[in-house]
Amino acid sequence: MIHLVNNLSRELFDIHLLLLKSDGEYFNLIRKDITITDLNIRPFQLNKPINPVWVWRLGQALKCIQPEIIFSTMGSTNFMCTLAKKMMNLKARIVIREAGILSHHLAEDHWAGIKKMFYKMCLPGAHVITFPSQAMADDLEHDLNFKVKMKRVIPNFLDNEYLDAKLKEPWAP
Repeated sequence: MIHLVNNLSRELFDIHLLLLKSDGEYFNLIRKDITITDLNIRPFQLNKPINPVWVWRLGQALKCIQPEIIFSTMGSTNFMCTLAKKMMNLKARIVIREAGILSHHLAEDHWAGIKKMFYKMCLPGAHVITFPSQAMADDLEHDLNFKVKMKRVIPNFLDNEYLDAKLKEPWAP
């Protein structure tokens, strides 16, 4: 996500990055000319229900920014963005990236029935859903019986040169 945001054309896009928390090891990699809004939401886990206050806070921030496109890359924030769009009646197009196999996550979750119902209500709010593999797209369509209108498979390619260079660096636990 940081690579994408850092490399978008400033002539074509007014880039505004909403972060759950503006700290961590990746924060310093974001270019300084990008507008950042810190929602000050503590990290959350998929095995807990999403707090409605977080959705409201996200919705308020999106309403102030009035984006044309919302791009989200985490399953829980994908869910929050589609809910916020519905709650705030936003006109923005949502592009989400599902990064996990939902049926696997839901199989181990005691909130599975509720989450599955909300996914079926909210995912149609996304204009495009991207997947790192065809298997993930198939999982959503076949295992969860959810039809995706606009889907794209964009594989995650490894930067082998970068990984090789990192492996050669000294490492201390």
